[in-house]
Amino acid sequence: MAVLFGLGLYAVHAVAFKNDMNLMQTGLQLLLLWTLLDVTVRLHDMRRKRLRDYMFVGAIGALACLARLDVAIVILGYGITMLVNRHRWELSLPRFLAITAPAACAVLAWCVVSYAVVGSFLPTGGAANTNGIEIPSSATLGRSAVILSLASVGLPHSYPANVFWSSWWTAHPWARPLLAAALITVFLLLLVRSPDDARRLARSTLPALAPMLVGITLLVVTYVFLIRATYFFERYFAAVLPVMGCFWFLLVSNALERRDERRVAGVGIISILLFSFFLYRVSTLEESYWWTTFEKVSALSKESDWIAGQETGILGFYHRRTINLDGKTNVEALRARKSGRIVDYLSSTPAQFTVDGWGAFNTEIDGVVIANDAHFRAEWELVEERPFIWRRRDQAESRTRELEDVPDANSSAR
Repeated sequence: MAVLFGLGLYAVHAVAFKNDMNLMQTGLQLLLLWTLLDVTVRLHDMRRKRLRDYMFVGAIGALACLARLDVAIVILGYGITMLVNRHRWELSLPRFLAITAPAACAVLAWCVVSYAVVGSFLPTGGAANTNGIEIPSSATLGRSAVILSLASVGLPHSYPANVFWSSWWTAHPWARPLLAAALITVFLLLLVRSPDDARRLARSTLPALAPMLVGITLLVVTYVFLIRATYFFERYFAAVLPVMGCFWFLLVSNALERRDERRVAGVGIISILLFSFFLYRVSTLEESYWWTTFEKVSALSKESDWIAGQETGILGFYHRRTINLDGKTNVEALRARKSGRIVDYLSSTPAQFTVDGWGAFNTEIDGVVIANDAHFRAEWELVEERPFIWRRRDQAESRTRELEDVPDANSSAR
């Protein structure tokens, strides 16, 4: 219950955590996946399983799919695992449908809304993220290893780069997986006494966790080998956290049952030290990036202005009139990206401002460096850096004329 309360607070509260994406998909996904894991373990331990118990599991899975569509991949692996082990889970056809049908309905709802809003039955986010990215490279696999290894001990992928020498950790990316591997080894040596103890734990815990483990493994494999958008992997792999959290919780509970308080205390002290460094760094961060971006855009624009940008899901949380440029929710922008015509597409939109965020326009995107394009520079002017905000030049001229047309109050008084 404490974990559910904490994740619920994280998902909806923008003040308790420095989180400007409250009520958005990742926080809700974490909350619902942990709930799904919790009800799955409870279902496994029930002596008398009823149809309504499976229906409750299905309802939680459907809500998780509504939070993020890719949870459908988790539910697919989840359902297959239960089907393979149907005798252990006492699975009949009605019970199987009670688990999988609600998720299928949630996916159908996604398709209907996507077609109505975007014009495509399947959301275009996957195609937009994959566009221009080749088959998994060593860099993709290396970043995946960093994120997964640190997530396995509950740390964000940027740890400890946020805390110690950022340039050193960037230059030596494999140091972080090795750090995580060392931590996992220390924790296992403290919490698992012997190979016999490990086998006993595996027999008692793995069957209950198996549906979620298989589902999340399938999700990770899909992203690494099909989507390959490594810059979003920390968010995509967030689903790993509930399962690993439950795994460590079960190990600690087992150690406490054996009255190994000193070993548990050792794990606790190491964890507290690790998180203390991270929390200190987080507490010294400046205002959240997207809220700062919104404040700067608001100071330059009017509520009626159209604003183009790449991360319009987050930007649209603050400003209603947005035009998506990365193609995740805009089929026309995705086609323009694929054909190298994104500058022409931007010119055709009614956007008065373009939010470039971290300066992506200065790097090559789909073979085009937007900021170096002569047509783009003739039409747009940079009015803010970090975040980079561009304003259409004719918009600046019209604003100047508006100010000139306003009577001077002092001269009127004279």
